[in-house]
Amino acid sequence: STLINYFVPMSDNIKIKLFNSIGQEMMVLYDGFQSAGNHSLRFTNPNLSSGAYFYQLISSSSRISKKMVLIR
Repeated sequence: STLINYFVPMSDNIKIKLFNSIGQEMMVLYDGFQSAGNHSLRFTNPNLSSGAYFYQLISSSSRISKKMVLIR
């Protein structure tokens, strides 16, 4: 499993999406309301292979992308 830590500056509806290394959307990890503050999301998917992935946090006011490496 992988732990994604993130900060939400103000309460908002957010979506966290996972993309492969060539930019194809793999899945939506979270879609819902989050209060302001620090949060973490534990992500487990045995069907994904080791490699580089990107996740994107989308809110009404911003879109932030980060790289992560999944090692099996």
